[in-house]
Amino acid sequence: MKTYTSSFISSLITGLVIFITSCDKAPNDVRNLSSINGLTDRKVLIEDYTGHSCGNCPAAADELEKIAKKYPNNIVALAVHAGYFTKVKTDQPTNLTCAAGNAYDDKFENSSAGNPNGLVSRIDFPKGSQAHIKKWPNWQADAITLMKKPAEFLLKITKSIDTTNSTLTIDATIDVTSKGFNSSSYKVVALLSENKIVAEQLDYRLPSSNQINPDYVFQHVLRANVSDIWGVPVFPGGSAVNELSKITIPTFKVDLKSTIPNIKPLNCYLICFIYDAKTSSTKHMEILQAEEVKLY
Repeated sequence: MKTYTSSFISSLITGLVIFITSCDKAPNDVRNLSSINGLTDRKVLIEDYTGHSCGNCPAAADELEKIAKKYPNNIVALAVHAGYFTKVKTDQPTNLTCAAGNAYDDKFENSSAGNPNGLVSRIDFPKGSQAHIKKWPNWQADAITLMKKPAEFLLKITKSIDTTNSTLTIDATIDVTSKGFNSSSYKVVALLSENKIVAEQLDYRLPSSNQINPDYVFQHVLRANVSDIWGVPVFPGGSAVNELSKITIPTFKVDLKSTIPNIKPLNCYLICFIYDAKTSSTKHMEILQAEEVKLY
């Protein structure tokens, strides 16, 4: 397994402070998302629940990558390593789990349903046992259905990085595009993902004599939560259509060497999404908009 070091971020200083600032009018560039082939401005988060000892999982990872490349303006991809197939073994020593991924797997029970599988913007969670868990051959069709629906929110991420002090500051701006929503039921989550992680992966597509690929390239791996795992509330005082709410997540300082082994910040992305957190809602847990930007 290859080892990486970071020349960009060196120390973890505990503390993640989250606060919500006052509302301003939305800037024009918050709506600069393209619509193609009948698709809208809605971006769909596809979560691939996986593990390095899951031999069928590479096929699902390939499908996710194909979808992400086919719809670059409408898909945000995330690989969540959690559950039984992430157990460290002598010939598979890599651990790609994190607290957020474990929490999501506990909530949605993907690994207990048998990997590979996933979530498509976490739709159908309230509608019955495991209806929200989507088989990977169906991800694209489910995502297209969502991408053709009008976006209820538009989301934009801006960030600044102080490499000297190892600080990351994120501004998430949310533009309301629909009427009649419950202003007290939405939360925003910020996560960190990483591409191009080289490690060992069991792959049943390889010859039976040796099905462990020591140089498998993992993409879109969930590495850490930047905000609270379940997010921070938005629009607590209500908001009108086309009004902007700005959330600032400042002074995120991370010791990548100790908390995220071998991470390469140049391959990292920030992912933000807004979801319906109201338990009684028919869209409970559904992600209504997602966005992704490169860390560097």
